[in-house]
Amino acid sequence: MRKKKGLGGLLFTVVLALSLILTGCSGSDSESASGESGDVTLRILVWNNNPEGTKLEGDIFKEFEKENPGIKVKQVYAPYDKFNDKFLTMSAGGQPDLVWLQPSAFGQFVSKGVLMDLS
Repeated sequence: MRKKKGLGGLLFTVVLALSLILTGCSGSDSESASGESGDVTLRILVWNNNPEGTKLEGDIFKEFEKENPGIKVKQVYAPYDKFNDKFLTMSAGGQPDLVWLQPSAFGQFVSKGVLMDLS
């Protein structure tokens, strides 16, 4: 039961992060039909060099999908040391829809205009 409670707190944090950190390059292409009527698929770029962390993130996104019918999450992974380059490359092509950023890299991405102002 304790693990479940911890997962809920982590899920809240992830949902909050997903809500706050959107890329600005995606435009209307960020909502793509997943085959089911009315469903939206969000591509999120995350870093993880740990298979256990990858599984935990997958569990969090599955729980998010259960609580938000019609929203699917497609995870895109990059190794930690290649993450910034992968994000910039993907942004040039109009994706990802969401990104898990390090605070230290935030300024770089703002200056390059790849993040959406949510204010």
